[in-house]
Amino acid sequence: MSSDTFRAAVSRPSLGAVVVTLAVAAAQLLFVGWLVTPEFVAANPPGDLMADPRDHDALVTHAAQTLRLGDVGELSVTLIGNSAFRESFSSAEDIAKALSKEIGRPVAVHDLTAGGVRVWDVGTLSDSVPVGYRGVVVMSTSAVADPALIRERHELPRFAIASDAFDDESRRAGLPPRPRTGIYVADFSGFFLPRASSMLRARLTAPVEPLRHMYLGRTMGAEYRKVMKTMLLARAHDYPKFRAEHYAAVGRNVDRLEGSKVVLIQPPLNRSVVEPVYGATLLEQMARDREELAREMGIEFWSLDDEAALADTDFFDYCHLNNHDAMVRYTRVLVEGLARVLNEVAEAHRG
Repeated sequence: MSSDTFRAAVSRPSLGAVVVTLAVAAAQLLFVGWLVTPEFVAANPPGDLMADPRDHDALVTHAAQTLRLGDVGELSVTLIGNSAFRESFSSAEDIAKALSKEIGRPVAVHDLTAGGVRVWDVGTLSDSVPVGYRGVVVMSTSAVADPALIRERHELPRFAIASDAFDDESRRAGLPPRPRTGIYVADFSGFFLPRASSMLRARLTAPVEPLRHMYLGRTMGAEYRKVMKTMLLARAHDYPKFRAEHYAAVGRNVDRLEGSKVVLIQPPLNRSVVEPVYGATLLEQMARDREELAREMGIEFWSLDDEAALADTDFFDYCHLNNHDAMVRYTRVLVEGLARVLNEVAEAHRG
């Protein structure tokens, strides 16, 4: 036998070896499918899921499953929204501690805020609020955008959360509901596969430590300023075209939370940056549209910038706070409003 023939024979796997290899891989997949469930996600540290400290989609997935599977009888607050809202308050733990002290009983706070959250993402996250929820859902406003962009989330889900609301919004956009097998990992393979190695690493070493605030101490560079202006111009252009569809979707998100106390909130906004691009007229129309929607839905609308005494120098850019003192001021005002509404919820349940 020649050396080439020998090497070929040695390197060519036998049918039995292939079968064994495939069987082991299938067994591993089945094991992962059995192990990784919503209950598993909720029961383990969020850092076990996270690909890196900035992986807020995994952080929010953990918080959403914790909320969905938790005690519906506890008095609580759920914060849902975009990065502008996330960067406005110091932490969910600070809010929970302050609220518990303010109203004299334990309050849980669920932080479901992440960057780039669209109106259909708010619907997905809102679906985590369980039936019989005893608390307040604070839902931030989000940028008005082309409803067709939901296709991106349809093809690759951001959050590993089964959502009837997202399926409904998909149908309205002419898309079929996502197929569901009932196997959590399979249904959200686009979420779990990119995180598989980091999940294994976290189990073997230690969970990732989340980086919650992305802009503390930072200032805008010239390149970012150009990109931001281009983005704001696009949003100003989109607003008149898509505002009606956007606010109809916001209304549906509120309707789906029937039985829960809902507050619509405008996250901090740096008018010195936004107004030169949007113009005062468009900014006023946006505020009116949101206030009118809240009135129609019978919910409160909050804009806390003035009460928190936010200044232009408190911002990194057009909407993200970049200093701790500003976050503390905003958190204090937010807690005051939440304490009032939570007391109303508690009183209604006593009645």
